[in-house]
Amino acid sequence: SAAERVDYLFRRCLTRPLSAEEMVQLVKFYETQKRRFERKDLDAAKIAGPGSGDVNERGAWTALARILYNLDEAIVKD
Repeated sequence: SAAERVDYLFRRCLTRPLSAEEMVQLVKFYETQKRRFERKDLDAAKIAGPGSGDVNERGAWTALARILYNLDEAIVKD
């Protein structure tokens, strides 16, 4: 399910459990991005790059991962 994948990705990027509110917001973000790719508002292939499987789904997961990596708590500075 999308919630399980969001939880997995969140833990991999931020190494902590996410809150219920974070889960709701991130699943909503993923679903919104996937719909945008399906409507061709954005080019999923440019976001997702080469690969197999549904390009819109891959694009939405890539967009979500980018969001997570851009959070302050994911940014490591020397």
